[in-house]
Amino acid sequence: MPRRGTLTADLKGLFDQWSGKRKVLTIHRYKDEALLSDAKFASPHVTRLFIKDEVERICSHGDDRKLAEASDLAAKYQLVTAVSGAVVLENQSQYEDAGLQPVDPSTVPSAVPEPASIIALAAGAALVVTGIRRKRS
Repeated sequence: MPRRGTLTADLKGLFDQWSGKRKVLTIHRYKDEALLSDAKFASPHVTRLFIKDEVERICSHGDDRKLAEASDLAAKYQLVTAVSGAVVLENQSQYEDAGLQPVDPSTVPSAVPEPASIIALAAGAALVVTGIRRKRS
C-alpha cells in the first residue's frame, strides 16, 4: 500500500476502499498482444495513449533488443515517439518515389485542431468582441 499521508489517514483510506465507501481506479496492463488488439472497449485515442505509455516503459529498460519491439509497437499504432517517426508526403508520386505506402486516412487521428487554427479563431473572436464594444460606446 503506498503511503500518501499519515498512517491514520492511509489506514482509514484502505478501510474505506474495503468497505466500498471509496472507489478505486484500477488499471490492468495486458502483455498478450492478442488481448490488446482485440480491445474494442476503448476509443482509438485512449488506445494510443496506452500504447505511448507502453513504448516509454519498454524504452526505459535500456535494453537495445527491446527497442525494436517498442519501435514496431509505435509504428503499428501510428505514433511518433523516441523510437519511431512519421513521413508526411503530399501526393502519390512522392510516396512511390520513396517506396512507401500511404496509410488509410480513417486510421489517422484528425480531430485535434492545429495550433494555427486555434490562434486564428482566438484572433477572430477578439476582433468580434472589440467591434461589439466599439458599437456600444
